[in-house]
Amino acid sequence: METADSVTVSLMNDNASASFNGEYAKGNTLLYIPTKEELQNMNFVDNVDRTTHHIKMTAAESRKNFEEWIENDKYAKNHRGQYAKRNSNIAPWENHFDFHFCTGLLL
Repeated sequence: METADSVTVSLMNDNASASFNGEYAKGNTLLYIPTKEELQNMNFVDNVDRTTHHIKMTAAESRKNFEEWIENDKYAKNHRGQYAKRNSNIAPWENHFDFHFCTGLLL
């Protein structure tokens, strides 16, 4: 058997932390956290599948889910009626490493 013709090694790192809305972009608009009364007066609409036209989530379910999210989030539940401060609710930092090792053999 002959020796390797070529060897390629690469390592990539991607790290980020998401904000309230799950985006990784910097300088996003800040989330307004509505009071219970404001939430009841907000206009929610049904989430309808564009292809099948079936309702995936009703307006009432959306409202209920948003309320539950606020009440279960340690920052949001204590800041109703306010805009979230920048970087106030950042998800834990994530690191992703991809290691690639490739050899080409002469046969």
